[in-house]
Amino acid sequence: FDNLDVQEEVNNKLEEMAEDGTLQEIITTYIQSNVAWTFDSVAEMKLATNLTNDSYAQTFGFYNIGDGGGAKYKIRTITPQDTTDETTLIALSDNTLVAELVPQNNTIYTKQFGIVGDGTTDETTKLQKFFAYDTKFYKVNSANILVDADIALSSNSIIEFAKDCKITRKANSLEWYFILNITNKEN
Repeated sequence: FDNLDVQEEVNNKLEEMAEDGTLQEIITTYIQSNVAWTFDSVAEMKLATNLTNDSYAQTFGFYNIGDGGGAKYKIRTITPQDTTDETTLIALSDNTLVAELVPQNNTIYTKQFGIVGDGTTDETTKLQKFFAYDTKFYKVNSANILVDADIALSSNSIIEFAKDCKITRKANSLEWYFILNITNKEN
């Protein structure tokens, strides 16, 4: 032990690991499992080639940076039971993987589901998926949502609408209809 130079031994081992690729493999595995990859949009995330099973991704918007649709996603291996819907479960360029929405604090936002809220795009399917998602807090942060069918709400949920939010039903000849249906719901 008198002649042992610990720093030299550590350096020698690191050099050896660098030469045989072990060090790069350890660092890559650590980064892929402990770092959230960031993307400007969902489209950019879908094209990524650096995502691996059990990694995470963060988008700064659904369509564009700052559009209110930014979200976190868990990257995982697709299963035979999975059906990608391009909102809560998104297909990736590596067709063995999907990105699954991870709500923060049991809260989801309409813009995370790609709801534009321009008043002319029919958002019925996306809004139905939004309110069918199993969570507690629903935040409607799209301004002018157009629908063409009843939107069923869930029991035991809290819905917060943005100040300028408006949900409109397409003109129809029905005698009566719902926009947001809370029939037989509680809390």
